This record gives sequence, structure tokens and C-alpha cells, in this order.
Amino acid sequence: MNHPKPILFVSDSPELPTGLARISGDLATLLNSDPAWRVGFLGLGGNGSRSFPFPIYQIQEKAGMWGEGNLAHVWDDFAGAERGVIMTVWDITRTAWMAMPQVHPSGATRDFLSSGRFKLWGYFPVDATGPYERFTFLAKEAYQGYNRVLFYTQWAAKLFSQTLARPAEWIPHGINLDVFKPHPVPEGRKILYPRVDDHTFLLGVVATNQARKDWGLVFETVAKLRDILRPSGTRVHLWAHTDLLVRYWNLNALSSDFGLKDDLTVTLNLSQEDLAKLYSACDITLAPGLGEGFGYPIVESLACGTPVIHGNYGGGAELLQFADKAGWLVAPVGWRYEGEHNCKRPVFNTQDWVEKILSAGRPRQEECNALVKHLDWRKLYPSVWRKWFQRGLNE
Repeated sequence: MNHPKPILFVSDSPELPTGLARISGDLATLLNSDPAWRVGFLGLGGNGSRSFPFPIYQIQEKAGMWGEGNLAHVWDDFAGAERGVIMTVWDITRTAWMAMPQVHPSGATRDFLSSGRFKLWGYFPVDATGPYERFTFLAKEAYQGYNRVLFYTQWAAKLFSQTLARPAEWIPHGINLDVFKPHPVPEGRKILYPRVDDHTFLLGVVATNQARKDWGLVFETVAKLRDILRPSGTRVHLWAHTDLLVRYWNLNALSSDFGLKDDLTVTLNLSQEDLAKLYSACDITLAPGLGEGFGYPIVESLACGTPVIHGNYGGGAELLQFADKAGWLVAPVGWRYEGEHNCKRPVFNTQDWVEKILSAGRPRQEECNALVKHLDWRKLYPSVWRKWFQRGLNE
């Protein structure tokens, strides 16, 4: 009988609420049930937990933000002398040091990365292209250091092919449709009562407080919609679920400057069950990411029966295009470049978002839910993901 092959996931710790943590944690948990593999996890953040069926190690951030300081030690402890797989579930900019050991300043780390003790696989979120619809120079070089490259979306795989002139694989990740499913609208509105009643036009936004999530666009859009609907007696309310009120954006300041203090409810910590109820309670949700690797809130909202407005760019747009809902996508009016990696980002006219909201309608909850049935982990993992992992056993 063959011994199970060790595979160490490297990503946000599965204890965290981030999208990366959920994706990598789901994959690690599902793969752990396969006797051909022995799963471990090296995670950023968290405290360690026995609630997971595999060992979780912590990245020592003081020695290297992305695992540089203790990856070799963790591999020794987890795999010993066995050969196996290290699988990253992170952006390539965080893992380039693994793929290009020759540029690492530590000789011990270079020796470990070049030892041949593991194959390097990666499942990559891509939320932006660089100039000329290609990956930038650093990303191109780093991808070539991986033994297997896999993307969340067809859009990202196409960028890879345009950059490196060879094909790439892509597989979407799944969602737990036992949790994210339609609920009666009053259940979620009770959570927000008395600020929201049965007659309020409720918009929802679930997004972290970072530069890529355009909260300024959200607040201006809601303020314009309020001014349009006010004469008819319709009250507009924004439910905003985020991680921090003040970081890149100051949600308190946005609320004051756009006059939305009485028309805003912010939540910071919710169970997935309450999150699903609030998605279901909304008339519509907005996904303000200026490029998404995939877009969990887009899928979650649809699964809970609520339509989504999003910008026509990146992996999130692909979700709605595949669902034949391109009418819910807002076209950019311009482009800009951002940050040290020259990420191409869209620029939007808020009036275009308002018009999409007013024209989107309210399909039945079951119709929205049906658009994401194919992403149910119970179907997606055995039919696609398990086969992808099996093909790697003989490498």
C-alpha cells in the first residue's frame, strides 16, 4: 500500500474569516478525506485550533511576512524526509520568493527551496492585469518557478496564456450552499429593525476596508439613489459589512460627508447564518471591488437570492457573464494604474451604478440561487477538484 503524500497548504490561516482562508481551508479539509494525501497547513494569522482535522502551523511574521522565516522548519516537522507538495493559495506577489530561490538573501532558505524535496503548486487569485492585458514582469518570472499553476477564473488563465504563450488551467472554488441559501426577507430585516422595515429599499455591501474595495463609490451611489427615490416616499438604507470602520477608508467620515448617518447600518462580526439572512433581506447588493480574484460576496448574494451589481472587470465580472447576467455589470469609463505592481484598475461613473440598480429588477430568490448551483462544493469537489489533485500524485 502506498503511503499518503504530504501536502502543505500555505495561505491565510483557515481560522480567519478572509476569502483566502476560506478557500484554502475548504480545499485542505476536503482533500484531508482522501487517503492518498496527508494534509498540513502553514497559515498567516490565527492561533492554531484543534477544530480542523489536520495540523496547523503559524507563520512567524517577525522572520518573514509570507513564511520565509519558518517554512523549512515546518516542512521538516511535517514531512520529514518524505517528498511531497507545497501548495500556495495566495497572490503570486506574496510567493515569488518560493518560486525564485536564487533571489532570496538567505542561503539556508535558498538551499531548502532548491533541494527538490517538494513540488511547488499554486492556486492563484488574480484581481488585475498589468499593461497590455498581460502579467507584469515579476509575476511572469515567478509563475515559471511553479511546477503546477492553477487559476480561479478563465479570465486569469487567459492572461497567463497571453503572457507566457502556453495554456493554463482554471477551476472555480466552491461555496457551502447549506449555509448560503435563500431566507425569508423578514428574517434578515428583523436583525436591522427598527432602522429597516418592510418598505425600505435595502442595499447591501460586503467588502473589506482596503483600497481595492471602492467604498467611496458605494457611499456616493447610495446618496444619489436616496435623492432620486426620496420624492416617491421610498426610504433607502445601506447595510455595510466590513472588517474595520477606519483603515484605508473612513466609513464614519464617508457617512457624515454624504449625509447617510440615519440611513446606514454597519456590521463587523456576523455568523455565516446571519450573513445569509441579511443577504436575503436586501433588494440588491453592490460588489465594489475594482477587480476581483473571484468575488465571494457576489456568489453569496446570488446563493441567498439577491441580485448583484458589479463592475465589468476581472474575475467577478466573469461570474455574472457565465450566469448570463451581463446586464448587472457596470462599464468602466476609464482606467488607472495602481501600486508597485502596476495593477490596472477601472474608473466608474456613479450615475451608471445608480441606473443599473434601478433597472436590475428583483428576480425570484430561486432564480438567483440557481445561477450558482454549479459552485456547490458537494458537486464541484468530486467532479473536478479531486481529479486535479489525483493527476498530481504521479508527478
